[in-house]
Amino acid sequence: MELLIFIAILVISSIVMFFFMSKKEGWHCDEIFSYGSSNCYFENTLHPYGEKDSIRIFLENDVFNGSFSDGIKNLKYYYIDHSDERHEKMDELMANETPIWRTREDAEDYVKAGENRFNYISVYYNQLKDVHPPLFYMLVHTLSSIFNNTFSKYIIFFVSLPFFLATCYFLRKIFIVIDRKEIALIGVGLYAFSMGAISTMMFQRMYMMLTFFTTVYLYIHLLIRKNDYDTTKKTRLALFGVTVLGFLTQYYFCVYAVFIALVMTVLFIKKKKYKELFRYIRTLVISAFVGLLIFPFAIQHIFFSYRGVSSFGNTGYLDRLFEFGKNIVEAFGCNNMIALAMIILAIFSNALKRKKNIDILVIIAVPVVLYVLVISKIAPYLEIRYIMNILPIIAMMMVMLISGIFENKFYNTLLAFVLVTLITIYSFIFIKPMFLYEGYQEYIDISEKYSEDSVVFVGYTFFNHIQSVPEFMNYKQTLMLSKDQLDLTKDDEVLESSNEFILIVNKYLGNEEVLKTVMENTGYSQYELLYYGDAKGIDNCVYRVYR
Repeated sequence: MELLIFIAILVISSIVMFFFMSKKEGWHCDEIFSYGSSNCYFENTLHPYGEKDSIRIFLENDVFNGSFSDGIKNLKYYYIDHSDERHEKMDELMANETPIWRTREDAEDYVKAGENRFNYISVYYNQLKDVHPPLFYMLVHTLSSIFNNTFSKYIIFFVSLPFFLATCYFLRKIFIVIDRKEIALIGVGLYAFSMGAISTMMFQRMYMMLTFFTTVYLYIHLLIRKNDYDTTKKTRLALFGVTVLGFLTQYYFCVYAVFIALVMTVLFIKKKKYKELFRYIRTLVISAFVGLLIFPFAIQHIFFSYRGVSSFGNTGYLDRLFEFGKNIVEAFGCNNMIALAMIILAIFSNALKRKKNIDILVIIAVPVVLYVLVISKIAPYLEIRYIMNILPIIAMMMVMLISGIFENKFYNTLLAFVLVTLITIYSFIFIKPMFLYEGYQEYIDISEKYSEDSVVFVGYTFFNHIQSVPEFMNYKQTLMLSKDQLDLTKDDEVLESSNEFILIVNKYLGNEEVLKTVMENTGYSQYELLYYGDAKGIDNCVYRVYR
C-alpha cells in the first residue's frame, strides 16, 4: 500500500509539473543560454558581432593554437600568471567589435542542434568559455540532437523530469535508511508538491540535476552511518560516481560535499574508524582528481573567475542571509520567516534533548546550515536557484522535527500529515511557482505578426538580449545594440531601405528617450506602441516605427 501511494505521488506531481510547464510562456536569459550553449557551434551566446566573439577569437589565437597540452599551459599563463595581459588583449579585441544584423536563421542555429548534432566537443568548448561544468549541457545537447531542428521548453523539461522523480525516490530511501519510514511519504509529498520543487522544474537550468546528486550524496553518507561507519566497495564506488557527476553538474555541489565530508570526518574520528576514514578520504580525493582530469578548466572557473572564490568579496552579508532565508520559507508556502524559524528552533531544541540518533540529525542538518551560510556569501544573485538543491533535505528536516514533538508515534505522524497538507494547500491557493514569465506570449504574437520586419533591439548588457531569442527567430533580422551604440542606427542601409521596422527597448533604459534618439538618427517620423512590456521579468517596450 505504501509503495502504491508513493507511485501515486510521483504520478500526480509529474502531472502538476506538466501543468505548470504548459503555463510557462517565456524564459530567463540563463535558460535560453542553456539551449544556446548546448547547441551552438563553438559559441555559447548569440552575440551581436558575427560568427565569432572576442572570447572565441582570443582562445583560438592565443590559447588553443597548438596541442591540447599547450592549451592548458596557455590557460595557466593567461588566466593565472598573466591575467593583466589577457585583459589587455580582450579589451583590444572588444574595442574593434561592431554589431551587425543577425538573421532569424542565426537565432535558430543558436538554440537548435541543426547540423551540429551530437557534437560534444563543441559543448565542452562552450563550457570552458563559461563558468559551469558541461554535464547538464551535454544532456540537453543529446535530447536536442534527437529532436533535431526543434526548440521547445519541453526539451530541458524532459532532461530534468527523470532527476526530479529520482530525487523523490532517494528522498524516500533516506527516510527508510534512518528508520523513519512512517513519515517518508509525508516528507516526499512536502517536497514534491512544494513551490520550490515546481520552480526548480520550471527553471530550465542544471539545478534539478544538482538537487538529485545532492540528495543521493546525503543518502550514501547515511548508508555509511547505518553500517556503523564501515564503507563497502559498493558504497565507495557509489560515492565516487556521485561525487564526479555532481562536480560535473554544478560547482556548488562541491560546497555541500565539503561540508558533509567535514562532518563525516569528525564522526569517523569519534567512532575511532581511522581505517575507514582513510578509505573515505581516498575515495573523495580520487573523485576530485578524476573530475578535474575530465574538466580541468574548473580550476580557472572556481579560483579565478567572477563566480569563483572572488565572490567572497560580496558585501551586506546579513541582508543576503535574510533574503535566502525568505527564499527557503517561500519555497514551502510560508510567508513569515521569523515565526517559522522560531517554531523550527523550538522543535530542534526538543529533538536535541532526546539525543537519540543525534548523529543522524548532525549529518543531515549541519551541512545544510553551513551550505546556506556560505551560499549567502558567495552567490552572485539573491535567488532561490542557489539553494534549490537542498530543498528536499529541508523538507525532510521539517517533517522529522515536526514528527518529533510528541512521544506517541501516531500523533507525531498525524500532526506532520495535517501540517504538510495545510502548507501544500496554502501554497497552491496563494503562491505561484517562479520562472513562468506569463505575458511573454504577447511578444511572440507581435514577432509573428511582423515577421517580415527587421528589429532593432536595445538592451542593457551584451548577454541579457538572448532572453528574446524566441522573438528573433521570427523577425527577418535583428540588430542588437546597447544604449551607447545608438549612433549605429545612422545611415544604416537596412533601415534606410525599409518603410518600417520594430524597435524593442528595455524600459529601464528610458524607452521614450531611446525611441526619440533612434527616430532622429533614422529620419523616421511616426511610431506605434505595440506592447508596454509586462511579462513578469521581461520588461521590454515594443514599437513599430514607420515613415
